[in-house]
Amino acid sequence: MSGRRRPPVWLRWGARLLVPADRREFVTGDLLELHARRREARGAFRAGFAALGDLFASAFARGGGPGESPPFRPGRPMVAELGHDLRAALRSMMREPGFTLVAVLTLALGIGSATAVFGIANQLVLRPLPGVADPAGAAYLHFRLRGDPEDINGQGLTTVDVDALRKGLEGAAVLASYGNWSAPVARGEERPVSARVRHVYGAFFEALGARPSEGRLFRAEETAFGREHDAVILSESFRDQLFGPDEAVVGATLEVQGRRVRVLGVVDAFRGAERGDDTDLWMAFPALASIGGFDEDRLLRRTAVMHNAFVLRPADGVSAAEIEARVEAIVGSVAEAHPESADYLSGIQPRLFPGLTTPPMWRAGTLRTLGLLSGIVALVLLVACANVANLLLFRNVHRRGPTAVRRALGASTGRLARAQLVASLLLAALGSAAGLGVAWAITLGLQGERLLRMPAVESFTVDLRIASFAIGAALVTTVLFGAGPALVAARFDLADSLRASGRGDTGRAAGVRRVMATGQIALSLSLVIGGLLLARTVSNLLSVDTGIDARGVVQLGVSVSSGDGDPLLLADQVMSEVDATPGVTLTATAMYGPHGSSMMGRVQREADAEVVRAEMIPMTRRWLDVVGVESLSGGPIHLAEGAWGPGVTVLSRALAARLFDTPEEAVGKTILGGPRGENELRVVGVTEELRIARAPDSPRETFFVAPDPDLAFQTTLIARVQQPDVATLNGIREAAERALPGVPVADPVPVARTIEWMHSERRMLARLVGTLSAFAALLAGVGLYGIVAFSVAGRSREFGVRIALGAGGERIVALVARYAGSIVVVGTALGLAGGYALSRVLESRLFGVEPIDPVSYGAAVALALATAALACWAPTRRAVSVDPARTLGAECREGNRAGHPR
Repeated sequence: MSGRRRPPVWLRWGARLLVPADRREFVTGDLLELHARRREARGAFRAGFAALGDLFASAFARGGGPGESPPFRPGRPMVAELGHDLRAALRSMMREPGFTLVAVLTLALGIGSATAVFGIANQLVLRPLPGVADPAGAAYLHFRLRGDPEDINGQGLTTVDVDALRKGLEGAAVLASYGNWSAPVARGEERPVSARVRHVYGAFFEALGARPSEGRLFRAEETAFGREHDAVILSESFRDQLFGPDEAVVGATLEVQGRRVRVLGVVDAFRGAERGDDTDLWMAFPALASIGGFDEDRLLRRTAVMHNAFVLRPADGVSAAEIEARVEAIVGSVAEAHPESADYLSGIQPRLFPGLTTPPMWRAGTLRTLGLLSGIVALVLLVACANVANLLLFRNVHRRGPTAVRRALGASTGRLARAQLVASLLLAALGSAAGLGVAWAITLGLQGERLLRMPAVESFTVDLRIASFAIGAALVTTVLFGAGPALVAARFDLADSLRASGRGDTGRAAGVRRVMATGQIALSLSLVIGGLLLARTVSNLLSVDTGIDARGVVQLGVSVSSGDGDPLLLADQVMSEVDATPGVTLTATAMYGPHGSSMMGRVQREADAEVVRAEMIPMTRRWLDVVGVESLSGGPIHLAEGAWGPGVTVLSRALAARLFDTPEEAVGKTILGGPRGENELRVVGVTEELRIARAPDSPRETFFVAPDPDLAFQTTLIARVQQPDVATLNGIREAAERALPGVPVADPVPVARTIEWMHSERRMLARLVGTLSAFAALLAGVGLYGIVAFSVAGRSREFGVRIALGAGGERIVALVARYAGSIVVVGTALGLAGGYALSRVLESRLFGVEPIDPVSYGAAVALALATAALACWAPTRRAVSVDPARTLGAECREGNRAGHPR
């Protein structure tokens, strides 16, 4: 194809938007002609890059007239000019190490804060799931109550429903369900270890694109009912734990829950369908009957909801909306065909979550928290950029003399602006490098903390995504803090600069700097208020009276249902063995720990009364003594040897008040209660108010019952000890292992540590917001110091004259205080308003403290005033110590030069 190529559209439109109208026509022509010549000589890419630099330089330049250099130099390559500007910027930084250090550290705090939060988001949301092929092409399927978008827990399906759904989606998507389980796994005569098990139904590994590193994985038909289910899949880490890295495992035999199984394969790098999964072993869902001891009829029952988590992979060209509509239609047809399930199925609604980033249950909360943190670090980054912009503006004013000389020698304003931006970019690059260190330090302080039930924060590692973010942050900060000073340089007035060289600045530029300093104070004060509110929340949560004395109480889980014999008898054996351990004073067992999970039951005052869903805790007789629960009268609840067993119960105060007119009335009465509310229970006691650590806002409606052998599929031993030291905890574990030689025993954990873990999200928020608010307060203090110090330096002659005319030090201090005070007062007022807005955003995460908390607001204002006073102290001392004789001498010499020019 012959003929002249058309010039790029972006260059023509860029010139139209950026180049001033009075020069647009001839500058545009020069740009297009130069681009065409370069494209022929160097290629399109290099010509485009050079044209971009020429366009930028021309946009700032006023030159091109008589006596001025052109806006760009066609004869000099753009790369060479940028190299010259870069070397000049490096020399300038070496001449001003103090300025460089302050600017780089300021940017490091801002960029490091942003990078740390991005690193957390990268770990929790952005990083691909290990071992999953194309996670963006898969999706979670979530069922929620119709009309209730806040139903994050989700609704499940029966096995029959899942079969209908899988059949109906054939050709459109591959669907599978999965669920959690825990089981003892042993190899040969070795002691069993507790394994995290996932049972899968359908084409689970196909939907996720997982691949085997040894053997093969389950096919969809191998998870169906009606065939043998004696095979398992191992993760690579669990394989190494059981067999070592070199031994062949395919076809090897293991014992799971006492049943012999064979290893079908090992999955390559895969740990599960959800972030934070650390699954050891996968088995087919029907194996819950053959291995887990579940009733197979229950697994297949028409009304038994057994499947709660689903993953699917749509076929090519099938959208999420099409999948949702198809699932809705299938569920609707099943509801019509089965009237016994119609009410339930018609009340649920499917929703697809494309991309395996965060499970539906935790997605909304995680994204809200990360969004809040992103907003906060954006404010810190803005404060840092405003601070550095102020520093650059200050430096520009101090360097008016040298700049005026360059301008007089013919340097165009565009050339000066470009040099300013190159220097800003170099500062941003240094700040980003230092910011990686700040991000590492912030993440180190948060290591092990959790957001909701997402994985714990890991150590900070720089990958391609983190490095790209740091580079992007450097470019953004260059625009934020470098554009203003560059524009000032581009509007440089030569005559005014030569006349004002050596003086301070006033007028519009000084006003802009005052506004920036005021904004820094306001933003930092808002963040400090938010940090104090969260800190008080964590303090309140840790001090809340749950009705349970966790001091000196430890817990450990044991799978007593796996052993031989009666599970309740085995639990008694464990308690007897642990009771004899030195340092242990009292033991008991329950299905769960004092602040752990719970099972729900139903209670009624009488047959025709309201059915109340309440927390049901099967426990042994001494459980209430171990955890220190008190009765309504204030004393401990002691259940006698023969007074506790089937047919009796203890109620919490909240549940007793719900069932009877007064809690005291409940003692001695008979109610109906149990998993389905079917048993007659005589109330033998009522506890004081109980609260659970993870939800302390409302009292627990709880009823305690004797252990049921049919429900003893998991047991938690609790023990009160004299001192929860390492020796005592090891002794408890060894005693449990002696009592249950064929059962895996977990390490004992202090209950107080469990409570701390439950508050991890709020504690993490408090730490992170506190750290960021401290950074913002420090930056605001530095910014205020800079603007007051610059004002004092610019008014030194005025202060000298005032002192010479008899003004005392108090008068000079008052002048400086008036100037700084106006900034601080306005910034504080705006900061209080911003703090109130932030407290409303944080309101759902606060506990025991109101959004308008006088203590937090007062402490934040006091901190702001103290920081302002500290920032103003050194400049004020400098103002008072001005030498009037030197000042007057300088005025006289300048007057002589002005009146008698040479």
